[in-house]
Amino acid sequence: MANASTAMIVPDGAGLSGSYKQFSQLGAPLGMITQDRRAGIRGTIGAVEAFGVDVDVQDASGGQVASYHVGVADPEVAASAAAGIIGQAAYEQLDQYGSGTAELSWTIGYRREDGTEESLTNSQVVADRSAFPDVVATDLAAEVWTITDNEFEDVAITGIRATLRLVDADAVTYRAADVQVLKAGTWTSLSGNRLKAGRTYSVRPEYRVLRNGKLRTTSVVGDPVTFRLPSTARKSGTFLVEPANATGDECYVDSSGDVYCEDWDYSDETGFGSFDELIASLDELQPASSVVGELRYRRTKGSTVRGFEWTGPGVVTGSTKAYFSIRS
Repeated sequence: MANASTAMIVPDGAGLSGSYKQFSQLGAPLGMITQDRRAGIRGTIGAVEAFGVDVDVQDASGGQVASYHVGVADPEVAASAAAGIIGQAAYEQLDQYGSGTAELSWTIGYRREDGTEESLTNSQVVADRSAFPDVVATDLAAEVWTITDNEFEDVAITGIRATLRLVDADAVTYRAADVQVLKAGTWTSLSGNRLKAGRTYSVRPEYRVLRNGKLRTTSVVGDPVTFRLPSTARKSGTFLVEPANATGDECYVDSSGDVYCEDWDYSDETGFGSFDELIASLDELQPASSVVGELRYRRTKGSTVRGFEWTGPGVVTGSTKAYFSIRS
């Protein structure tokens, strides 16, 4: 093999499934292959334009550990390329394919049909115990696909920047387990307690920790919130704690504490009247750490419902409801 040429191995894609090609020489690109058909390949000749996907990887404390970059020339693969390079980063830095927990934040830059450049910024917390690299960037990829595949106007992605903070090598989640109330200086379970009408109480959610789907003996609590039972409160009440996305509806708590949920039951194909409405819906991505609470109690006439919200310690699952009695 004395006359063999020196070879250069070059990656031909982003992500775990990217192929590799062997070259003896690598010069400037002459064009781009866009389709792989049965009878041959199809492509374009000329300068190749690409946008960048840049990923900063951090450890649990927020320290920078690695950076990744890939140039994407074919807009049709923008979503899969972004998910692929982020999944590859998670796979390499955790040195395993199965489990993991991370916080992912991102900004998607895009150019609209009239030439206006805009961006969309979002974040999500993700935990998975079987295929973490495959799912860690699901929400980001879904947003990229929604933008590029929209029915309103031709939109081009100009760049994607993401920060991946690897929280744990295991899948760590938190199950809503109880509602605690502060009485006589001690936190205790609200369930079975008897509260007095006309008094103010502090409550907080309690979560059980699961590591790779297994319950641990440890638990964590959320920040306390307060409410006052009016003098007209009677008989009994409940306090429900659950993830904000538990019902699949978009829910929010207004300034007066009332809970509103919108049922996304569209009568037409998309439910949006314009590209601006589409982007506004993407901007309302519900983090998996968002938690809502609902207080209900009877009154001498009718009943009252009041809402609360928290940011949980991570991915929150399950729900819990505390039942209490009221004395006048």
